[in-house]
Amino acid sequence: MDRCAEIVAEYQALLRGFLQAAPESTAGRAGEEILQGAYDLARRAIDQGLGVVDLAAVHHRALEEALADKGDGDGAAAIRSAGTLFIESLSPFEMTHRAFCESNAALRSMNERLEQEAKRIAHALHAEAGQLIAYGQIAINRLAADLPQEERARLAELRGALDRVHDQLRQISHELRPTILDELGLLPALRFLAEGTSERSGIGVTVKGAFPTRLQPQVETAIYRVAQEGLNNIVKHAHARRATILVSRQPRKLECFITDDGLGFDTERRAREVKTGLGLLGIRERLDAVGGRLRIVSAPGQGTTLEITVPLEE
Repeated sequence: MDRCAEIVAEYQALLRGFLQAAPESTAGRAGEEILQGAYDLARRAIDQGLGVVDLAAVHHRALEEALADKGDGDGAAAIRSAGTLFIESLSPFEMTHRAFCESNAALRSMNERLEQEAKRIAHALHAEAGQLIAYGQIAINRLAADLPQEERARLAELRGALDRVHDQLRQISHELRPTILDELGLLPALRFLAEGTSERSGIGVTVKGAFPTRLQPQVETAIYRVAQEGLNNIVKHAHARRATILVSRQPRKLECFITDDGLGFDTERRAREVKTGLGLLGIRERLDAVGGRLRIVSAPGQGTTLEITVPLEE
């Protein structure tokens, strides 16, 4: 309670004033001012990072002292009056919770729209861009038929470059919105993602995990996107040789650990310097939309692990 000693002292003063007021006063202007004070105090408690459990502990401590002053005879009435003050102090938490739920619903809707847009772009890359490349290859073949052998060899190099571009576009389109995620589920999609990352970066990426049933679509998409961003961070910043994605289904939750053997960093210092860096903002937003949590474990020279937990519906 040391970190909220000021909150405790102010709440105790408010409670004493509320209990000392006559019943008719608590319903009047004086009582309203005290209740407003409890509301404002709770808002500051939220700003300081306190939760409902912390406030309940503050209330319990203040009520114990108030009852000791009141004596046994007035205990029941004091508890009833204190309950009124406590309920008022909980109002900011209720409002914050409702706002969070509304924001979460909006974030989930936005993610769904983004996924639909990603699917559209992926289809355009795979189908439309693929057709353009195919037309280019046909035109090269026609042109080669009228050229000497030496010139045909040069065109063959161009045709090979187009083939490589086509393969890259296909890979990118599948990672942008992999059909394998919709058709086969999370683990096959993660293995496909790991294979593509390894081929492009040279980092050995391993996927571990097994569970017999499919997960909720929004959970599968969220974990895939988190893993995608996590691997991007490893490629860009970690200077790692190996990375591992471990997915484990537990009762009522899914756990995912993304680990690399790279440089690592001081998490406390990085949190102070770059609050939204390293792509972590996008990861947290994805997880917020499905009620998930992220914990980062890292130290200089000891690699980094992203510990992800997402609740599951039974």
